[in-house]
Parts: sequence; C-alpha cells; structure tokens
Amino acid sequence: MKHKKIKSLLMLLLIFFILTSCTVKNLETNIKQIKFNDIKFVEDYNNIKKKLKLNNNAKLQNLLLTLNNNYYITLLQYELIDFDNANNKYKTYHISLTKKGNKYEIHTSESDFCSQYDQLIDAKKFFHIIENIDITKIISDNSSSYYDIYTTGKYDISAVYSDKIYIIEKNEVKKINEAEIEGYSINVTNDKNTYRRIFFFGKTLVK
Repeated sequence: MKHKKIKSLLMLLLIFFILTSCTVKNLETNIKQIKFNDIKFVEDYNNIKKKLKLNNNAKLQNLLLTLNNNYYITLLQYELIDFDNANNKYKTYHISLTKKGNKYEIHTSESDFCSQYDQLIDAKKFFHIIENIDITKIISDNSSSYYDIYTTGKYDISAVYSDKIYIIEKNEVKKINEAEIEGYSINVTNDKNTYRRIFFFGKTLVK
C-alpha cells in the first residue's frame, strides 16, 4: 500500500513537471493576409522578444516555412533558444503561426545543455535578412503546388559544385560556381523535390 502511494505521488509530480516545463502562450500579430511579403518578420520577432523577455542574442533554429505557388504561407514554425542566466538553463520556445486568428502559439521547454547554441544564428539577424528577401528571387518557378523553406540555423562551410547554390549579399541573390562558401543557409524545395536550391548568407571563399 505504501509503495502504491509513493508511485501515485511520483506520477503526480511527473505530470506537474510536464505542465510547468511546457507552457502555451498565444501572441497576437497584425497579419491581415498570410503572404510572405506581408509579414513583418522583424516587428513580430520584436513583439515576441519583448513579451517573452528574451535576451538580445537569442538564437534561432529549425525554421520551416511552407508557401503555395501564390506565395501565401500555409505553415510557419521555428524555435528560439535563450539562455536564462537566473536559472542557468537554456529555454527553447517552439513557435508556430496559426492561420486561425493570426496568432503565434508558443510552447516552452527547458534544458541544462545546448551543444549547438554558439553555432546558431542570432534570431534578430535572421529575421532582418529574411524580411528583406524578394521571394520571387528565391522561388522563381512557381509551377509547383507548394514550396518548403527550411534552415537549421547553424553556421556551416560547404563545398560548392552546383548551379543550384546561391549567396545572398545586401538583399541581392548571386549564383556561386566552383567555390567554397561559409555562413548560414536556407534550403528551398518543392512538393515534387524537383526544385532544390540552397541560399547562403555568408561570404564566398575562393579556392
């Protein structure tokens, strides 16, 4: 009987831990139409940063953005990672934009360690870059039903021997041939996996 009580108590503590370590928040956004160039990525991020009380160097990872062939967003989700100095823990905010009500839904979790933290791009820097991108230069062929834009957020060095890899410099898209390139990148694919592009925002390293 005593063991059953202890087991029940442990289960209640586990449920309490899950509920307190994974919270949900809804933040209003000013989006009227969910279209890529209509979203104020920087303004929305600043609102999220303020309400969540994030540090200035909060990181971004695992962004997935899906567009249809008219550049309307059907899915937007990403993660923000922030170091909580008071508790000496890393907080991960799992963020998704819900079409119904135009709200950002946020789930929060905590961990003691984040091995890739120093390799990730600052969220503020990323949203400044993506907001100024002309989507028609990233997705020039809109014959597919939808397109996925994805980034891990990690800094990378890659050998380039393909005409499908580009670099973004000062909001301009440039083709890269037979060079090594380093920086952060976004990957673009279509629903048939016949349209594949990688866009780096970093510097070209000439061999």
